[in-house]
Amino acid sequence: SNSRWPWPVASWPNISAAAMMISSTAMIRYSPSDLRRIAHPAPNHAPANMLCALHDRNGNLWIGTTRYGIRKIDPLTGKRSRYLDDPARLNSLGYYISAIIETADGMIYAGGKEFYVYNPARDVFEWPAPVAVKNVSRLVEQDHNIWVGTKQGLFCYDMRKHTVTAHPLPPNINQVVNELVVDGNGILWMITLSGIVRYDPVRKSTLLFNSRNGWPGSFSVLKKLDDGRIAAGINGGMI
Repeated sequence: SNSRWPWPVASWPNISAAAMMISSTAMIRYSPSDLRRIAHPAPNHAPANMLCALHDRNGNLWIGTTRYGIRKIDPLTGKRSRYLDDPARLNSLGYYISAIIETADGMIYAGGKEFYVYNPARDVFEWPAPVAVKNVSRLVEQDHNIWVGTKQGLFCYDMRKHTVTAHPLPPNINQVVNELVVDGNGILWMITLSGIVRYDPVRKSTLLFNSRNGWPGSFSVLKKLDDGRIAAGINGGMI
């Protein structure tokens, strides 16, 4: 049932003192103080269908799922809110959510079937721009923009103008964006089916790193480090 959530609220850990990770069957709490990893599985190890999560500045936990839209949980009060797909509404939140972020001004954006923004006055997710951006995989804030990686390429949403601009990649690069980060110089780094792509949005220039030029052929994740460098996950390792 879409109305059920697998964890009793009393079982939630203190998320303020630990890093939270998600999997298909459990939330995993990593405690940096004692270097422990503690799994909190759903009762009877039922599928939790979690794909992404956000701990916002007000302490709420937002969880994107593969089947049930978004769940918002206040660990202090135990209040749970459900944001579900409504086929009758044009800009309804989709059931599949792959990315959730909070911007510097406190707004919550999500991506999945399409690109959404949370409207606190109406307590709903809706399109932030008149034109829909579909099949969203990643969201990254940069200044007043949100970079949107999708299964059909790269887009930029201007939060001030409420406009969306397409940034097509060259024909020799696959348009499916699976990972997306922005470095300290404003350069975008993406994982596509073609390899890692370095994209300069000002010059509209790209560099491709894959097995054809001496790099590993399979990349899994990108992470911006505190010192500005970009780390990439490869076949169980990291570069």
